Amino acid sequence: MTGQSQKQPRTLGCLRQIKIGDLKMALSNLSIFPQSLDAYVGGSIVGNWIDPSNFEEFEEFEKEIKKVTRNADEVMIADTNGADIGEYPNLPDYFEFCNACEASDIDTDILIEFANDRHEFNADIVKQAEDSYIGEYDSFRDYADESADEQMACCGEGVPQFLTNYFDYESYARDLEYDFFVIERMEGGNYKGVAIFYNH
Repeated sequence: MTGQSQKQPRTLGCLRQIKIGDLKMALSNLSIFPQSLDAYVGGSIVGNWIDPSNFEEFEEFEKEIKKVTRNADEVMIADTNGADIGEYPNLPDYFEFCNACEASDIDTDILIEFANDRHEFNADIVKQAEDSYIGEYDSFRDYADESADEQMACCGEGVPQFLTNYFDYESYARDLEYDFFVIERMEGGNYKGVAIFYNH
């Protein structure tokens, strides 16, 4: 369309926005860019951004992929907006992963990082994340301090106050972190805190 331009995909980059005229259309973190492999080999791009979570059934998602790739015999995923699924992922599994992310109470960007760490994208990995999720904190140290205070409080009067004054919170936090999986959250280059999971 005249006067419109779309940023071309990069191979497995992390494109956060596409520009259309003077407008910026934010992409879902789950979005992928399927494209025709034959067209790519021939030096052209035939494909477009698709958000799997916009479709209720996999068949509808698959139909959209065929549409944007012009019924290509071979399709590659040229780019994603967060999920490191590779160029030739299991698309039915990824579709289920996207639907599970949408249904979860945990933020999608956290679930994506959890899945990226395990190189697994399906509904089961979302369930695993939900089962081991503790919560979000400003830092792991904040969580560790809270944990230490709770444990000492459980001892009631069994821990003299003068001993708690000498408790080494920093060392406790450093040792405790080995038992957890911690995701540092960033937005626009700014630190947003951490998401913490039990490290089963």
